[in-house]
Amino acid sequence: MINSMITKWQQELDLVLIKEPTLTANGFDPFPVLNYQDDLETRSNMFSIEVEQFGYACYVLFLASRQSQINYNHSTYSIKHRIENFLKKELDNPSYYVSNGATIAAAIHSGFDYKKPEDGSGGYSAFLNISDNGYKSINFGNLYVD
Repeated sequence: MINSMITKWQQELDLVLIKEPTLTANGFDPFPVLNYQDDLETRSNMFSIEVEQFGYACYVLFLASRQSQINYNHSTYSIKHRIENFLKKELDNPSYYVSNGATIAAAIHSGFDYKKPEDGSGGYSAFLNISDNGYKSINFGNLYVD
């Protein structure tokens, strides 16, 4: 069962990576130099987004409430820390890590609207249409939906 879940998550992650060719484990590559679209396997090996991180982040973000407009108060980098805190408690693992890229990929897969940084801006993070309550609720195992 676990293997089939990991396989499904990998397939879903691959679809996101095809849609967003500059997405890496760090987030969106601010200075893309590779032709990511043509070489998904190399990209996967160089900048791998851990499939388990993606899957768990999808679980958390799927339950978070949204708003109609992009929320510029909370970047995906700050959201990733909320997800980590939630999963550290849920998985009873005080050192659980989720990358910014896994958070972005999970948000895209979960249907969030997002705004990515402009190329050359130096930014890796994106902004989502997550509500302030949705953001606040992702912390220390206190997830709720408004």
